[in-house]
Amino acid sequence: MSIITTTSDASPEQVLLGSDASPYTVSNELICRASDDLRIDLADVLGATVASAPKGPQIVVHTFARAAAGCCGKKAGTAARKRRDVVLPCGDAEQATKLHGAIAKALSPPAGRKKFLVLINPFGGGGKAPRVWKKLEPLLRLAGLELEVIRTERAGHASELVTSLSLGEYEAILSVSGDGLVRRYRGSHSISARLTYDGGHFSRRSTRLSTG
Repeated sequence: MSIITTTSDASPEQVLLGSDASPYTVSNELICRASDDLRIDLADVLGATVASAPKGPQIVVHTFARAAAGCCGKKAGTAARKRRDVVLPCGDAEQATKLHGAIAKALSPPAGRKKFLVLINPFGGGGKAPRVWKKLEPLLRLAGLELEVIRTERAGHASELVTSLSLGEYEAILSVSGDGLVRRYRGSHSISARLTYDGGHFSRRSTRLSTG
């Protein structure tokens, strides 16, 4: 394995897994290759794209994984997640098409998944909310989520929106703000799932992710 480029949050670290185009196996949990110890946990995969290269087509697997347990003194489950693109060489276009299709099928959302409502308070979190959303949005787009984005314009605007909108149309609400926006409508509305990205963390129920 060789790291070919390391950049900022906007452009994730990219790792090329040699030139081996041996057959890959995709299950509901892993992408693996029999010829070596390649193991990519699908729980860490946002999506995948097909890319061309001089030596043939490649599949770029977009991941958002935690550091390994024990790395940098971190316990399992506590290390921050980091964006990384893993490049899988393919022997020909047919292999690339089949591999990409298998990954897409394994990552396919549950039938009937609805769009996500995103409420952004431009002044939330001490004015950091827009910068937080700039980091978060690409992750959600890579994951194939359908988003409806609304930026609040005044105090109480989020409460008005949640009261007036048909919440049954949404899978969940993402609040990109300080704690105040969430408190204003939490508890007074029945919402099946809430996702928040506050203080640098993306959370759905008890799951916490960090872009660092």
